[in-house]
Amino acid sequence: MSSGSTPFDSILIVDDDPLVCAIAQAAFAQMGIQEVATASDGRQALEYFASNPHPAFILCDLNMPNMDGLQFLRHLADRSYTGEIGIVSGEDAAIINSARLMASKYGLTIRGTVAKPLDVDKIRTLLDQDKSNAGAATPGSSPAFSRNDLVFALVNRDIKPVFQPKICTRNGKLFGAEALARWSHPDLGPIPPARFIPFAEQEGLIDAVTGAIARETLAALAKWSRHLPTMKMAVNLSGDVLTNVELPELMLSLCRECDVDPAQIVLEVTESRIMNDSALPIEILARLRMNRFELSVDDFGTGYSNIDRLREFPFTELKIDQGFVRNAAHDAFAEKCVRASADLGRALGLRLVAEGVETADEYDYMRALEVDLIQGHYFSKPLTFDLFTEKYFQSRAEVA
Repeated sequence: MSSGSTPFDSILIVDDDPLVCAIAQAAFAQMGIQEVATASDGRQALEYFASNPHPAFILCDLNMPNMDGLQFLRHLADRSYTGEIGIVSGEDAAIINSARLMASKYGLTIRGTVAKPLDVDKIRTLLDQDKSNAGAATPGSSPAFSRNDLVFALVNRDIKPVFQPKICTRNGKLFGAEALARWSHPDLGPIPPARFIPFAEQEGLIDAVTGAIARETLAALAKWSRHLPTMKMAVNLSGDVLTNVELPELMLSLCRECDVDPAQIVLEVTESRIMNDSALPIEILARLRMNRFELSVDDFGTGYSNIDRLREFPFTELKIDQGFVRNAAHDAFAEKCVRASADLGRALGLRLVAEGVETADEYDYMRALEVDLIQGHYFSKPLTFDLFTEKYFQSRAEVA
């Protein structure tokens, strides 16, 4: 990871172990990050906040004297901290997962977690993670951008998709891709989806953002389909879009405009965003399915639904949440969640996708579990249209 690829210009390490601080400082220095401060516990970190600008990234231990990491995270939320956080800890996976969940509910942006013992490679992997996986910004805090900024970005086409491949476990070939929204602000730089998507929902602009991403995504698919006619492309739908009764007609219109078969489009919806008592999402999803669009339930296992409720929606694909995928090989609870999700998906006749796969061990485990598709950094980070084309289509490879 080069110094130019890290998004952080200032970092605070909060850990009572001098060796951990030294390793992290060495890793950040190799990445070209000059502004790195340390604190031995949460109380000292808050004292640092009193006389310094808020750092862009905080690497935080959990078990520390005076003020532990959990207390410190709560204080960060009280101070409306809007940077990103990495949790590093020697505690067991259940405690680390609880810390991540707690921070998310406080509205903090968690980039990832690292288990001790710490080394430089773990730090690099943490900072190299896709920011689309980070939590939302602090509720109630004011973003650095405005509604006019977002409108201008839409008009100027500054919000664009990048594409992460989905690979078939049966033969290792390209099956399709997921389009992920990215916004490059001319002054603020990259703004993660976890910040601008909720803002677009709040400002009533989510339909426009969804339409912009879908139009460019389908245009890309039309070009790639000349070489791989059965390729499928996933597009994320906000829960707010599922109240728009015109969504099926809008998606069909885009397919006609781009000359794309609706059967090639997989519309991903997050489980927890649709499991409510409204009939409207059921109608919209059923109409989309009748028009041959595929439907995927994203982040499965993180919502609050039950099996009977999940069965009410005409899904064709189930994506196992990356938090479970990454821990399945060494955490009994995560392993049982992954296995139960896979068994349920197969019982319902759904295609199974494991997202967030980053290592060979995770890949081998998911193959052994007979998951259909793999998505994650083990194969590729999200790529621009040009890079995706160069990687997968110059050789005119066949789709699975």
